[in-house]
Amino acid sequence: MTRLVLACLVAGCLRGATGFHCASDADCTLGAQSGTCEPATSYCSYPDANCVYGRRYNSYAGSDANLCVMPMVDAAPPTCPGFVTLGGVPGGHLYHLITSDADYQTQSDACGQMMGNAYLAVPDTPQELQALAVLAVQPTVWVGIDDRATPGSYVTAKGDPATFLPWGPGQPDSSGQCVEAVDASDTLADQPCSAMLRAVCECEP
Repeated sequence: MTRLVLACLVAGCLRGATGFHCASDADCTLGAQSGTCEPATSYCSYPDANCVYGRRYNSYAGSDANLCVMPMVDAAPPTCPGFVTLGGVPGGHLYHLITSDADYQTQSDACGQMMGNAYLAVPDTPQELQALAVLAVQPTVWVGIDDRATPGSYVTAKGDPATFLPWGPGQPDSSGQCVEAVDASDTLADQPCSAMLRAVCECEP
């Protein structure tokens, strides 16, 4: 008998036709696999690299069974439909992950086509940079910074001078004119603009 079922018997969790409702992360252990008790639904989810946010509900999650976990979207953004807040990132901006790989300009255009107030995400703090990398669930992701107009002078996707530039060791190395976020170190690196990467769009409500 798995710990999941034992937890239900001990804690009096609900399990029936609608699924298994957890009370804490401890209720979501299946053998050697540790899960998360999602606060929005009280269903268990488990790590899954194929999901945008890295977690998927199991088959006991009622109407959410086997679906990827998606964050709760604040009620505020009718001006940014499909965008979500990121934990630990203040300022009211919202974000949307483009899961397909494409070159820098294609991703930048895709953000602008979503709505007029959207652009390739521009990290302003270490917390925002880390959150963007986590959202991408990939080793690297495009951010809205480049020096295509004037080599060595980095500007943001909004046309402003880039002031937050936590370059990784040896970066920028002039290998390219566009900028990627590197998940493993929460740093930036330059990259040829033709490289094929995921991207995060940012929207200002």
